[in-house]
Amino acid sequence: MKMLFVMILFLATVAPVSADTYQWTDKKGVVHFTDNPDKIPRQNRKKARKRPSVKSETPVISPTTQPLSAPKPVEKKEAAKAPPLYAGHDEKWWRSTTGNLRTELAKLTQELPDKRDKLQFLRRRWTISIGRTPKEGESLADIESYTNKSALSAPGKNREAYYAIKNEIESDEARIKQIEQELADLELLATKAGVPREWIK
Repeated sequence: MKMLFVMILFLATVAPVSADTYQWTDKKGVVHFTDNPDKIPRQNRKKARKRPSVKSETPVISPTTQPLSAPKPVEKKEAAKAPPLYAGHDEKWWRSTTGNLRTELAKLTQELPDKRDKLQFLRRRWTISIGRTPKEGESLADIESYTNKSALSAPGKNREAYYAIKNEIESDEARIKQIEQELADLELLATKAGVPREWIK
């Protein structure tokens, strides 16, 4: 008896998923639906139409149909970052400007002592060529080495060479002062603008 009760309970709970639905229209024109054919009135059973249950309908996916993939996000290229500017100039300008000035300053400063020595030499040659007597510490050999050796031994030629180198020295000295002032102004501007120190060394 207990076994029979379990079987009835099992069959009652396990209802077929694919039960059909029945549809009929009564005399008043009202449409009725049921999944139990026993509930259909006898006078309407012949007119009832059997239709598949909505629950039993399983959507069929065509094997050729592939699910739509989400569109790939468009990768945005990072905009090239503009180099930082200080007082309206970038790193290249600061390095090249101060670097060129320092190179020129070093060259002029290095050559200046030799030019001054040459100026003194030309001054002595010019003086000796017009008959100066030797000073204390000078030998006759020194005087002879300045005279009658080249066209510069003539007083006029020695004077021209002397003033040529003298003007060159004065021009270099003026340029040195100008460069030093330009570098000082640039360093002051760089300090105010926050330019990295290594850019102007």
